[in-house]
Amino acid sequence: MEKETLHAIMDAIGQTSIAECEIVAKNGSIRIVRKPGAAVSRPGEVRPSLAQESVSGADSNGSSDDADLVDVTSSWVGFFYRGSKKDDKPCVKLRDLVKEGQQIGSVVTMNVVQKVSSPVTGKLVEILVEDGQPVEYGQPLLRMRIEAQDMV
Repeated sequence: MEKETLHAIMDAIGQTSIAECEIVAKNGSIRIVRKPGAAVSRPGEVRPSLAQESVSGADSNGSSDDADLVDVTSSWVGFFYRGSKKDDKPCVKLRDLVKEGQQIGSVVTMNVVQKVSSPVTGKLVEILVEDGQPVEYGQPLLRMRIEAQDMV
């Protein structure tokens, strides 16, 4: 299925209340499942959701307050890569300081690269999905600790 066709299908479904759709063609098939209330992302863009979750343990600075932890989750089903695309070096490394909006990885769906950007300014404290692993919609990919704006 061509990239343009995939984009057109996603746009068309995104403007309806359709929750699930499967299309079978000569050159492939696609199944799109949208969870109720989920925001529709434009192709090429991944909007990470902010899902705060408790984690035991302390950061390298000794802080054990879990309220400032944020999970970066996938808005797509596909394969997660820590680089801009498959075989690229990672965009960020563990314990790197990251600015809000900075690219921190990508999810590839049917050869369409969806950028994963940081939803907050903070430090990458945990990698939850290894490079090249399949991911589901809403699955946590990375965990970040929110940092004060003046620290980055």
